[in-house]
Amino acid sequence: MPTATFDSGLSGVRTALAANRLIVIVDVFRFTSTVTTAVANGFTIIPSSHPEKAAELSHQTGITLAGNTGSSKYSLSPLDYLNPSSVEDVILFSPNGSACVEHVTQNGVGFIGSFLNARSVGRVLREESARTGMDVTVVAADEVLEDQYMDFISRRFALEDHLCAGFIFSELHMDLSPEAEVCLRAYETSKHDYVALLKNCLSGKYLIERGLEADISHCLQRNIYEIVPVMRDGKIISHDAF
Repeated sequence: MPTATFDSGLSGVRTALAANRLIVIVDVFRFTSTVTTAVANGFTIIPSSHPEKAAELSHQTGITLAGNTGSSKYSLSPLDYLNPSSVEDVILFSPNGSACVEHVTQNGVGFIGSFLNARSVGRVLREESARTGMDVTVVAADEVLEDQYMDFISRRFALEDHLCAGFIFSELHMDLSPEAEVCLRAYETSKHDYVALLKNCLSGKYLIERGLEADISHCLQRNIYEIVPVMRDGKIISHDAF
């Protein structure tokens, strides 16, 4: 019977790929939440973990490059993708989730998870696991700050990613590794006040201090989208279109 486990960062992605596991990337504040929102509203996202390479790709292809939140049409804020007048491909820089997703796409298929779509992620991964016999790994991106984006090793524990992983495990209904079980128990214990907890954790306070509490409030909604984004061939699209 397939099992589900938990890991973090690029090392977790590499371990899951080496074991030929289905991979879910979680980066709640804000990459996977923004991607889920964008794809649910018709956008295609091209992730980049390096701002210079993202700018070069935009210059070469003419694809819109997301910029700074508050001063660009599109950014890492999920709110930029709500109720669009038109949709397009967008190159999205993120120092955390993009690094994990890019590594997956070089070697396989990666799914995108968040609080916004955890129930649907659980359903899709159950179906894929049953169809393929493959185990599942949920990978927390954890984080570095924007000016440390090239540091792929010294990443800070991101509470929001671990609790979201627990939420996804609660929807998988599979045998869990001890690491996954701990994430599940942490989520079950905190699910009634998780919003307050995550607004006061390191990542939450960091964003609130920068005037982004509305982003947090959006990211922490549960199961508002049925869409499950999937990364393949350098682009993130809906699993239904895969």
